[in-house]
Amino acid sequence: MQKDKIKALVLNFFALLIIGSLKIQIYTMQIYKGFKMPLAHTKIFEAKYGCTEIQIPNNYKKLILKLESNNLNRILVTDMKIDLCNENYNIKGCCSKNATFCMENSNPTLNEFHLNYCIDYTYIYACVNPDDPVLKERFSQFVNQEKTFYNQTNNLKLSSVDFEENKTNQNLTILTKDINVRNLQTGNSLEDIFGNIKVDADIKRGEGCTTAEYIPETECSTLGLANCRDQSRCNRNCIYVECRQNFDDPKSKVFSMCLPEELRDSEIEGRCKNHVAFKEIAPQPFKINCTNPNDINYVRKDSSHTFFKFLLVIFGVFLITLFITSIYYRYHCSNYKTEPFDPPSFCPNFVYPRASAY
Repeated sequence: MQKDKIKALVLNFFALLIIGSLKIQIYTMQIYKGFKMPLAHTKIFEAKYGCTEIQIPNNYKKLILKLESNNLNRILVTDMKIDLCNENYNIKGCCSKNATFCMENSNPTLNEFHLNYCIDYTYIYACVNPDDPVLKERFSQFVNQEKTFYNQTNNLKLSSVDFEENKTNQNLTILTKDINVRNLQTGNSLEDIFGNIKVDADIKRGEGCTTAEYIPETECSTLGLANCRDQSRCNRNCIYVECRQNFDDPKSKVFSMCLPEELRDSEIEGRCKNHVAFKEIAPQPFKINCTNPNDINYVRKDSSHTFFKFLLVIFGVFLITLFITSIYYRYHCSNYKTEPFDPPSFCPNFVYPRASAY
């Protein structure tokens, strides 16, 4: 009897595990990643069932996003990446609590966002819910439209005659373009690719972003490009950078940035490459260091580190001295009933107990 109870408990345990895993599979929404676009560029992304993630580098600049959506259930714009969403097509329910912003729009068509925050990346999630009745109706209409095109192409083919063969083939190509081109290029079926979103991403040149917290990147970004370059107003913790197509030609500047002076050249070049102008050619960063002698915000890192280490050494010596003298003081008072020295009046008794206590 006892064995049967144990067996039943074990079976129930595994049943709960299986049910739990099924729930995770049911309520885990597929997020398609790996899509990225450069700044000052316009691109169309196809959306599948689930959510398609699009990454846009802000470079700590003010960003203007213009979105044109077709056959999408909703879009989400946020500054924190969503790796996994266990909500049932409720992408906003998976927004990070640490996100600066998380904006959602249902059944979107045209949207424009002006993002003034000092952030590194913006993430767009274009979502399609196969259970949405509105999208089901759109999908049904689209399928019927495709069937009509197919029937028209067959009718043209049956009614064609030899001397009009070339003309008929041309009409067939036009009518079947929407069906075939996409499938041949992507290898996906109509059910796999349902909607699309056109993304236009640009930056406000010459303007600094807005921040609510201090980090090195935002310190320089909020300074502003004019102040970053002006040697009487710049911050010596920052460096002015122009992303040029030709290092010796100032007119070839694509855009400029104010960055922490500690950044490596490879990191600076990587930020320049975020712009579409450097898709085919390597950027030539032109840098101007700040030499402002009146910069009260400037603190050399090496000197600050040295001073901090000096304080640690002094504090360590003080603790060791206090420990040794306390042991000697206790020993002398315990054996000779007299104080070997007069401890400072501000020292508590647990460090230097008075001789009267012994």
